[in-house]
Amino acid sequence: MNRRLLVILTVVLVLGAGVGTAYAAGAIQTKPSVGEDPVGKLDAAENRLVFIKENAKPAGAGPLSVPIYEEASLLEGNDYCFELGRDSGYYRDFSARGYFFDRIQALFPSTAMRETADGAGIYLMYDTDSGLRLYLFFSKSKDDYFRLRGFPVLMARKLSHADLAAIAVGDSLRKLASLDPVAERYLSHFDLYNDTYWQNLTERGAPPTSIHLLTDGILKIEYRRQAAGDYLITSLLYRPDFVLEGLDGATSYRIEEVDYK
Repeated sequence: MNRRLLVILTVVLVLGAGVGTAYAAGAIQTKPSVGEDPVGKLDAAENRLVFIKENAKPAGAGPLSVPIYEEASLLEGNDYCFELGRDSGYYRDFSARGYFFDRIQALFPSTAMRETADGAGIYLMYDTDSGLRLYLFFSKSKDDYFRLRGFPVLMARKLSHADLAAIAVGDSLRKLASLDPVAERYLSHFDLYNDTYWQNLTERGAPPTSIHLLTDGILKIEYRRQAAGDYLITSLLYRPDFVLEGLDGATSYRIEEVDYK
């Protein structure tokens, strides 16, 4: 057998064995099988507060053990716990409970939970089997951590604002992806929907949006859909204080240095 081919086959077998071992050992978690309305002990406010008090680590504490979930399950098949690129404030007048803390914990348990430095809230962390990290933010001061606040944030790698300085209004999402690979995940998500869908949401104040948590601030980018796979940047908002105004108030996206991907 050709020596180069033998090396390639060996690498593939090793990688495949590694993934299989991870599943066998339970390192990659799967969404629990639950009923139509998976509300458990955290539904009651006092239980939710006790759970968070017992599990949330203070700012400044060391690294946390972040659970790993299958990307497709966490980001797409999540029973409407959240939607990538969607401000949770969009749902503030909806009766659906998908984005509530207790439902998220029921479907995707995580004790990778950190108090924000200002003491006003917490954030949960999840890793995907594809190497992405997800952050979900909750507020103590607004509703005792009852529901998700602001945007879910996805990170592929640690970047600064200077790393994305070449991006401008009129550029494509694909150009952004050449600088920040997380943009590829946004692109595939946006393409799940058609032109009419995005036109309707844009008219309601929720255009296709990507959020980029940087080492020195938060960057919000909005797009206009040209066609499937083609999105042009219509606005960029960079905030060095990590705070973005949303459809239901302001959210701070500041995390601890140790929690960056």
